[in-house]
Amino acid sequence: MTVQRSDEFILVAFFLSRYGRKVEGRKRVPPAQLGADSWRGAYAAFFEALGAGRSLGSFHNSLKATRDRFDGHVDSGRRGWRGRDDGPAPLRGRYATIFDIWGSRSEEELWQAVRSYCDLGVASLPSSVLDDLDAESMRADEQQVSLGREGRSRAVVSRTRERSPRLRAAALRIHGYLCQVCGFDFGRTYGAWGRAFVEVHHLQELGAAPSEGIEVDPATDLAVVCANCHRMIHRKAKRALTVAELRRIIADASESSS
Repeated sequence: MTVQRSDEFILVAFFLSRYGRKVEGRKRVPPAQLGADSWRGAYAAFFEALGAGRSLGSFHNSLKATRDRFDGHVDSGRRGWRGRDDGPAPLRGRYATIFDIWGSRSEEELWQAVRSYCDLGVASLPSSVLDDLDAESMRADEQQVSLGREGRSRAVVSRTRERSPRLRAAALRIHGYLCQVCGFDFGRTYGAWGRAFVEVHHLQELGAAPSEGIEVDPATDLAVVCANCHRMIHRKAKRALTVAELRRIIADASESSS
């Protein structure tokens, strides 16, 4: 899915490029205001406000690429996009406008302009939360709809529902890592590779939510489930099971086989 980069999105990328910090013996680290240990966390901090339907991974790549556009024009410590003469690739359109307007502004002024798009709680989340959310959303959120055929090609539209890193972290903190349907424990079965992993299930289907999103309480609107139970909940396109219904199905199957 192609999403146009908004002016706010481009301004955030400029902030990240211009005010990444120098740390001795390391590559540039994110601006101090974010409190992020990694660029992964820094990008994710702006995901909920500026995601615009992208998956977390797509948002990360797009924001990094936009940051790259500015890197050669500021003291970023990075080469950024290069032109034909190996100098910085020229900024055009809205990129040039934002650079012209904000290039002489102070760090505090620029931070005040972007801070309302930033969730500082997400910036400091463990990278494992972001990794698992990204993997899960890439697999489960992309809903592809065939529109027609042209020769051997098929036109496809992808629709992605945003998932919140903060909500995922809250659901894990509240519900733990055991499947709430069958009790499966990834860590017990897969050892260190599976430790601290479980999928997060929205009790109200994201596909049915309005485009502007819905308010979600991680205690009552989210559940943690294993991958098998998650697929069984969503096996029928027009009929998602409740957690209680799937528990009953498992219990009935167990009774009939004993």
